[in-house]
Amino acid sequence: MAYEARDPGALTLKQVITRLEQAAFAKAESLRLSALGQIVQTRFVAELISLSRNETASPAVKAVTDGYLAGLQTRLTAPKRGQALTDADTSRALAALIGKHLAGDDLPAALLRPAPPAPAGAPIGSMTGAMGQIEECWHCGAE
Repeated sequence: MAYEARDPGALTLKQVITRLEQAAFAKAESLRLSALGQIVQTRFVAELISLSRNETASPAVKAVTDGYLAGLQTRLTAPKRGQALTDADTSRALAALIGKHLAGDDLPAALLRPAPPAPAGAPIGSMTGAMGQIEECWHCGAE
């Protein structure tokens, strides 16, 4: 959240979420891609809800996320003429899901699944291997 305070050129959380929404709700070129897009759109909304409900997220992150979700709910419920984000059924379902979240209702556990654990090993996990050994540097002995 504080990145934009340190670097005025940095993206804000809201700007990042806006760009993700633009990508998730981009107009599909075919029916097949439209169906896949609906899955991506549902996952996008679910991830925002998960972020808002994450107990380790700061109050500022939760406030920005919930504010964004409220705006998205409005855009899904009452799109401007010719600017529907997705098909009517998906719009209704996503708007209802957002409404339940904002009301504090319970949501399906499958929808709010936790992120998988980070895999072991560099560069993501620890520097030790699964058996406790240190990974050798492949370029340290190179000349």
